[in-house]
Amino acid sequence: MVLVDSSPAGEMLLELNLPGFDEAAGWDSYASDMLHCALLAAHGPLEPSRPEYKDCTSVAALPSDTPAAFRKIWPQFFTADYFADKVSLMSSLYTHRYDSVDHLRLGAMPLVVLTAKNTWGETPAGIRFTQTFLTFWLAQHEALAHLSSRGIHRFIKGSDHHIQLDKPQAVIDAVDEVLRELHSAEKS
Repeated sequence: MVLVDSSPAGEMLLELNLPGFDEAAGWDSYASDMLHCALLAAHGPLEPSRPEYKDCTSVAALPSDTPAAFRKIWPQFFTADYFADKVSLMSSLYTHRYDSVDHLRLGAMPLVVLTAKNTWGETPAGIRFTQTFLTFWLAQHEALAHLSSRGIHRFIKGSDHHIQLDKPQAVIDAVDEVLRELHSAEKS
């Protein structure tokens, strides 16, 4: 199993207690912003030429070396359902208190947990919060890695939350590593 900067159960409920979260996160307008994007997408594709495109897709910016064929189809992912689902998912992070999956033991399952170096903006509040948040986030991911006796936790520098876009090779390497471990266990 490979977990790519995954969220722990009750993430937002835990983060709400971190000093400076409200000021740094800016979640106050998140739902209304995403619902606005859903309405825009319901009236036609959010093409890169539209002025709203950058605001609605800023979290999902593609790296500069993304192949042209993928870059061409990328806007098709930003549908009204996509934005509505984001609102639903983020809302559930505020209400979901416990998930026993976070506490299961995975035995000797090959497991790699990848953690991005998330930042919360360049504002003074964002910089202060980033230090507190990284300590929390790293501890959560370290705990996930310890669910398996073969769990490994890796901190991916130079990446934000979307490791698969920022550092795709890190994800590919983790998947390859897990597959190698599975194949070597089959031969034993």
